[in-house]
Amino acid sequence: MNNIRARFRPPLWSTALLLALCTLFVSAGLWQLDRANQKRALFRAFDQADQGPPLDRLVDDTLALPFRYRRFSISGYYDNEHQILLDSMIYEGRAGFQVLTPLIGGEKAILVNRGWFPQSADRSRLPDLSVDSQNRQVTGRLDLLPRSGFALAPAEQGTDQDLAPWPRRLLFPSAQEIEQHLGYSVYHYQLLLSENDQPGFIRDWRPGLSGSEKNIGYAIQWFSFTLAIIVIYVVMNFRRTGKGAS
Repeated sequence: MNNIRARFRPPLWSTALLLALCTLFVSAGLWQLDRANQKRALFRAFDQADQGPPLDRLVDDTLALPFRYRRFSISGYYDNEHQILLDSMIYEGRAGFQVLTPLIGGEKAILVNRGWFPQSADRSRLPDLSVDSQNRQVTGRLDLLPRSGFALAPAEQGTDQDLAPWPRRLLFPSAQEIEQHLGYSVYHYQLLLSENDQPGFIRDWRPGLSGSEKNIGYAIQWFSFTLAIIVIYVVMNFRRTGKGAS
């Protein structure tokens, strides 16, 4: 009669590898779940911002994130002579520009994003960006200035860019860089111009993010990898002992 017993005695290196991989996979899964929660919160904040009347006073720079997507109605006049084109802005797979026009009416100007227009083959050809300097009421959503997915070197001061004609093309500028070009202070966020306000360009302001379901799917994949390597670890490290064991 065969007397076969199973013995579980994994080597130390395989246990260490299992722990490292489990930590990596679980961390990746939790990060994906966190991203899903962030997206849901962002979409919820955007939708809830339509509830109630717009605010009539801008908030301090430090409150930009809590007030993100809140609607504001601000009076002032546009600085038509000093407009900024945010370069390399993608909309529906096409490259183009977003137009930042400073609105002056308080202690600091607010950068009003008047929308996106496509880049033509001849980058020197621009649509009519002009806007009159009469006092007006502007309605829009507060948002952070766009940022690149990777760190960019800060623009050098005192270069030929300071003498470039307006409007000036800037690639993911910080508020400090914009202030250097304008020569006056601005809020460190932007106001996304309402679709009902004119003049403007294409204004599709809903957050351009994939749904949270994709992140949840990725999280399930990472947790599945974790379960799979645990099963492999257990199966591979069982040893049969005793008479008749191979």
